[in-house]
Amino acid sequence: MRKEWDVPAGTRLYDALRTAEVPIASSCLGELVCNRCKVKILQGAENLSPPSERELKLAHRMEWEIDLKQPWRAACGATILYGEVELWTSYW
Repeated sequence: MRKEWDVPAGTRLYDALRTAEVPIASSCLGELVCNRCKVKILQGAENLSPPSERELKLAHRMEWEIDLKQPWRAACGATILYGEVELWTSYW
């Protein structure tokens, strides 16, 4: 399913997804702990905030890779700075 919507700059991906009623898993309620809100950034990674130290530690602990071409990001750890972002989420 493809869905498009506008959100203000400075919005966390997690909040944007919930506002748009896109199913996003989370057992920590967006506190960057559980890894359930992991999404794959297909395009526009440069339009997101850089990963924080906490997000990098989570990625390392959960053994997923953050890379600049098609990074996996925690939706609750990534903020939209500007522009478009295309992502994929499996929900479960």
